Amino acid sequence: MSTVNFLLLSGSPRGKTSTSYSLLRYLKTQLENLGKSCELSIAHKIMRKEADFENFSNLLDSADYLIVTMPLYVDSLPSHVIETFTRLLKTRRNNSFKGTPKFLAIVNSGFPEQHQNLLALNICQQFAQEANLDWIGGIPFGGGAIIGGTPLDSSGGRGKQARFAMEILAEALSEDKEIPEECISRINKLIIPKRIYMMMGNIRWRKQLGSNKVRDRLNDQPFLASE
Repeated sequence: MSTVNFLLLSGSPRGKTSTSYSLLRYLKTQLENLGKSCELSIAHKIMRKEADFENFSNLLDSADYLIVTMPLYVDSLPSHVIETFTRLLKTRRNNSFKGTPKFLAIVNSGFPEQHQNLLALNICQQFAQEANLDWIGGIPFGGGAIIGGTPLDSSGGRGKQARFAMEILAEALSEDKEIPEECISRINKLIIPKRIYMMMGNIRWRKQLGSNKVRDRLNDQPFLASE
């Protein structure tokens, strides 16, 4: 059975056009430049075929690290990531925890504040505990929309800080060191003022409302208890 040092899993439903995949693809390149073997997969794809999931699960048993990236979905994880974690947990319990790889999660969101991602990272930590993975911490990434799924190596100034962060992370992990604080501060450094970022986000949001013909429903409160 083949083995890898780093098993990378992108949890975005947008696949290769997502910010989650962009981060992992660049991190993979940096790790391989440092002599590490890597395998990069997409969560919803490995769940489609039993053989693909079994291959991923077998790689996990012998990997040194599992690194998962995902977008924030309503303060939580995307449903297919939850499904993947649930199935991995069941498989690892049935196999009596063959290996104990180190586990790192990166959660990105369109919100400029990194603290918006902390609950999702707590969920990842709980999964690690139950699946007998060695939780080494998480990276909350606020303002990920600025990258918008563009490959980091061709994202210019938009991805400058994220590139620095992944380079710092790769260097640390290749030497089995903790996640550097500089990695987290770099990736969360907005390249434009927060107020302008928020303004641009609101404009994009209203355009989406218009394209979906629901602009007049912006203030709806469907779950508000009726009197």
